Amino acid sequence: MSMKIVILVALGGTVGAVTRFLSVAVLSKFFGGPLSILAINSLGSFAMGVLCSWGGGVDPAVRGLVAVGFLGSLTTFSTFSMDLGIMIQQGQYLLFLGYALLSILSGVGAFLAGWVLVKGA
Repeated sequence: MSMKIVILVALGGTVGAVTRFLSVAVLSKFFGGPLSILAINSLGSFAMGVLCSWGGGVDPAVRGLVAVGFLGSLTTFSTFSMDLGIMIQQGQYLLFLGYALLSILSGVGAFLAGWVLVKGA
């Protein structure tokens, strides 16, 4: 792994995080927080699908900047969607179902555990 790609991932991540913050702030005025985040996650997943559809045609530096950095920071949901999409394309349907359910349940469960740890039941 080259230092150039690490720097590009960091740059993309910075821009993605700021874009997410500003997008939520603007969209929340019209749609509310959860719908704004849903829209951003969907857009990020769509963009990740477009980028990944190019396959080997995407330069590793561009992939680091855009896929891992920008989209990964804009929404980690796009990476989750990519993993699930690859499982479907490979015909791994049981793995898809298990991974999707376990990811959602463990994510929400971890959130609730952290909440209870700090706030109490």
